Amino acid sequence: MSIVTELKPDGEISLLDAGGAAKAVLWALCESKVPVVYWANRSMEKMSTVFDTKSTEIRKCLLSGKFLIDLLPNADMVINSTHLGWLPEDELLLNFLEKGQVFFDLNYSRCSKLISTALSRRATVINDTELLLRQGFQAFSFITGSLPPKGK
Repeated sequence: MSIVTELKPDGEISLLDAGGAAKAVLWALCESKVPVVYWANRSMEKMSTVFDTKSTEIRKCLLSGKFLIDLLPNADMVINSTHLGWLPEDELLLNFLEKGQVFFDLNYSRCSKLISTALSRRATVINDTELLLRQGFQAFSFITGSLPPKGK
């Protein structure tokens, strides 16, 4: 079961980036039959898929200031797959986030301004630790055919 499935988002989702990780997330969103995904990237050329997206309305947008100001505040979940967040000084306008919104950051950086801002805005934050743990559990089960041992 994916994080997306567990959260059962039924509103709008904004997905930032069009690389491999973002496309994997988009696939999970489509498989979960999320109604609407605003998919934003710096260029439209990379925004293509090889899987069925008919269950989800995908609205492709340029990742720009207008997108950030107009669309992100309405999203129930914002999923960041951009390089922003790799460095502590990286910024992304997250001042719109409110309690109840979810910020899911695929970057492996606990000290980014993105996560700090999302936490200070009282959004629900899912970060790299959760992602890595789930990947490890899935890999263990796939390789061994068993459930991972429970920690203390």
